[in-house]
Amino acid sequence: MPQKVTPCVISLGQLATVGSTEEVLSICENGGAIVSSLPVPPGTTLVISDFDCAAGGAPGGSFKLQQSNDGVSFFTIGALEVSGLGLGTWVMASPDTAWIINGNDGPAVTFRIVGLTPGGPLPVTCVCTGYRQS
Repeated sequence: MPQKVTPCVISLGQLATVGSTEEVLSICENGGAIVSSLPVPPGTTLVISDFDCAAGGAPGGSFKLQQSNDGVSFFTIGALEVSGLGLGTWVMASPDTAWIINGNDGPAVTFRIVGLTPGGPLPVTCVCTGYRQS
């Protein structure tokens, strides 16, 4: 049976970070509800091909793609450092293949983006592109 592939864009729009601590960023998928993490149900796969971020102001920020297999404990699957070059300048991380999150990896597989802007509160924007497969 052919697999269903649905393109997806995961974004958080612009927001101001707290700056001093690492924080979970609010995200949405394809313009849907704003959440802190996105579920990856059993029998599906979330494939992220590109991870783009911008952070306005010095010294910029660091961003992590994180996965949880139990809905509680998260681990980093991808990371990106952004110099403080302004929101008009984007930095992109694109792996040789993709970041693949398999919904069968655990009882409650979820995905989130975590950010840190050590220089203080900064406006940031992140966008992940890829697809869901079922």
